[in-house]
Order: sequence, then C-alpha cells, then structure tokens
Amino acid sequence: MGTCGFFIIFSTAEICCCSARQRYDCGAGLLEGLGFSPAMLSLITAIYVILNPIITGANVAGDGALVIIFTKFHRKLFAREKQRALK
Repeated sequence: MGTCGFFIIFSTAEICCCSARQRYDCGAGLLEGLGFSPAMLSLITAIYVILNPIITGANVAGDGALVIIFTKFHRKLFAREKQRALK
C-alpha cells in the first residue's frame, strides 16, 4: 500500500488514497482483506444500519446535555461578575 497525500477513506468496498490532485485505489476492500466472508459483511452492515440511529440519538442527547451544563455554568459565572460590578 502506498503512502497517501492528505486523506485516507475507509469503506467496506475499497480503500482509497486521496490527495488534492489525484485519487487512486490502494488495494482491496478493508474488510475483505481481513478475511470476512460476504455473509459476515452483510451482518456487519445490518448491525451498523440498526445501531447508527441509536448512536446518533445518544450523540445528540449528549450534545444537548453539554449545552445545558455549559449554559448553567456560564450564567453562574456572569451572575457573579454582575454582582461584583454592582458593588
């Protein structure tokens, strides 16, 4: 496998090396190269399709929780600064 310019794109179909000027195949598929059968690849894909919305939902909920925590911290910080400015 050759060296890549800027990006390496991994997919179940192929491994590609991409640079700003060119795109070429670096070899066989990543999972096929590891010895997975077509049935195994189908199972991996099905599990991914099932779990992807769940993982995305957890990510969105976690982002929302961080925003709530940061907002509370930010309000407390600026409330203290306003009180100090008023004194």
